[in-house]
Amino acid sequence: MYVAIPPQDSIPLLGSNVLADDKMLTDYEVKPGDELRCLGYPLKVASNDAGFPVLRSGRIASYPLLPTDKTKTFLLDFRVFKGNSGGPAFFVERYRLVPGKFGQYMNYHFIMGLVSQEVLYPEQTIGPYSQEARQTQLGLAVIVHASLIKQTIEMLPEPTL
Repeated sequence: MYVAIPPQDSIPLLGSNVLADDKMLTDYEVKPGDELRCLGYPLKVASNDAGFPVLRSGRIASYPLLPTDKTKTFLLDFRVFKGNSGGPAFFVERYRLVPGKFGQYMNYHFIMGLVSQEVLYPEQTIGPYSQEARQTQLGLAVIVHASLIKQTIEMLPEPTL
């Protein structure tokens, strides 16, 4: 989908190079336990009257991450609710050790994926006169890998003006 931005509006755009692919995940040694941040509107709640999203954080909670064309998704451990879906999950780390470079540190920031759903555990109790079904929140989000989003963007036809 292409969106025409009015010329008087100065909106900084992100290139697809900020979407993590397998090479980035390997080069930067991203692994389970690493922290990601997410933006969203849990249960339609904004962070302020201006309508900005709520910032949350959590840790990568599943293995393996690679290859992303096979795993397609991964789990992120954070308090997720309806309204978080579609929000970006991004990696930001300051002064992370550069892999293979003793004593060298670098700042990293890239998008790992987007929140696609909340993981719920279905429970059912059956008594002699009643039956109840409910779902328990596990505090896990399913994240679609950014590499798949990047592939989708690359499949878009060229815009017609």
